[in-house]
Amino acid sequence: MKVTKIITALVAIFALAFVSTIESCSNNADSNAATGKENLLSSDAWILKSATMDMGLPTGPMDMFSLMEETDKDDLLSFNADHSVSRDAGLLVYGASIAQVEQKGTWAFQNEDSQIIITENNEVVEMTLVSLSANELVLEATEYDPMLEKDTKMTFRYSH
Repeated sequence: MKVTKIITALVAIFALAFVSTIESCSNNADSNAATGKENLLSSDAWILKSATMDMGLPTGPMDMFSLMEETDKDDLLSFNADHSVSRDAGLLVYGASIAQVEQKGTWAFQNEDSQIIITENNEVVEMTLVSLSANELVLEATEYDPMLEKDTKMTFRYSH
């Protein structure tokens, strides 16, 4: 079912890590800006607050967060200063067989820090960094949907 596939994809995105390394900046201002974004991103774990999918329908984006299992809604996503990324299962888990820290990978900025690349197990996810502040992170991913025969845009909003 399409909804199950989308929810699975959402969970997988949380688990991915980034591929490329950060290119060194040519001047101190660029270097300070990158360091500032890195510090904001890695300052604390992020929890998903909303997830939408825009398929270009007149009704607007679809609320994917409401379709997620409650056990996935409290997962913590951590972008660490060493460029590792992990997802902690949070307080609600399916059962004792679920590891607390479920997935690990790496992350990196790309395209003048406008994208975040997450890599895990040779799987790469490129996400656009829409906004980043001390308390909010907004990421977007665009994927081609073969059933719709067009691109769809997923938007993820996190907070601390």
